[in-house]
Amino acid sequence: MSITTLKIIALIAMTIDHIGEFLPDTPIWFRWIGRIAAPIFIFCLTEAMRHTKDRRKYCIRLYEMTCICAGVFFIAARITWILGEDIYPGIIENNIFATLFQIAVLIAVIDGCIEKPEHWKRNLSLYSLWQCATFIINTAIVKGVIYTGIFGDLDELRYVLYGPLCNISWNEGGWYWIILGLLFYYAPKKKVIWYPAYCIINIVLYNGRAIANLMYHWSVTERETLYKAGTFFFGTILHEDYYYKMPVSLIDWYQWMMVFAMVPILFYNGKYGQGLKKVFYIYYPAHIAALYLLGSLPHCVG
Repeated sequence: MSITTLKIIALIAMTIDHIGEFLPDTPIWFRWIGRIAAPIFIFCLTEAMRHTKDRRKYCIRLYEMTCICAGVFFIAARITWILGEDIYPGIIENNIFATLFQIAVLIAVIDGCIEKPEHWKRNLSLYSLWQCATFIINTAIVKGVIYTGIFGDLDELRYVLYGPLCNISWNEGGWYWIILGLLFYYAPKKKVIWYPAYCIINIVLYNGRAIANLMYHWSVTERETLYKAGTFFFGTILHEDYYYKMPVSLIDWYQWMMVFAMVPILFYNGKYGQGLKKVFYIYYPAHIAALYLLGSLPHCVG
């Protein structure tokens, strides 16, 4: 399979996933299918970073798409808000381009330090300064220090700036996807080994409640201690408490199903394919905004 074929597979899986996310009363298996999308897109990104002739131009394009998606999703949310606060389904938290951009920049920074060791201090200093500054701004928004009445709530403001700021701690998938991208890039030949292990670790770390319940021989106190420790670590430090508080069933908590993304990835033949990059770029924000608005229609009718 070429990169283009992999992207088409990921695009189809992503669309099914987003139908399940935005449209009411869709079967849960729509979300199961969607678990393979992000890993495939991330894999394709790392291959693009490996072979592109102009990394700077490529990163700029990803950043532009990150900002465009943030703007489009804000407008879609504003439309439902204007129609009536009672039908407002909430903010759109999706923006995979922010994650892809962060992975691409990190790869460029790390490779720059490796290829030109004399510049490592400058590279890391500039990157750290950018991340520290944007982290402070993000934190100020969450705490309510920065706010304007133009936005419906603080989260809406944060997700609008989600694009332009591009902080590594605030993106779709969080650190989890960032690390996955670095592994795909720096350990490509061993992915058959580390990728399944990575998915298992995901179950252990991000679904601590389920793991705690499986420890039937543990006391109630021990299980509660494990859960509270996970909640503190992911909620307070990594801002990922949402994942940690997911349902206890591995059928309802389906992120581990991303392991099946390895099947099409293993058929990658090293070829780029037909491209179609403009199609992918346009389709992503367009289909999410459309499904989001369509999903709000039942609320409007009601």
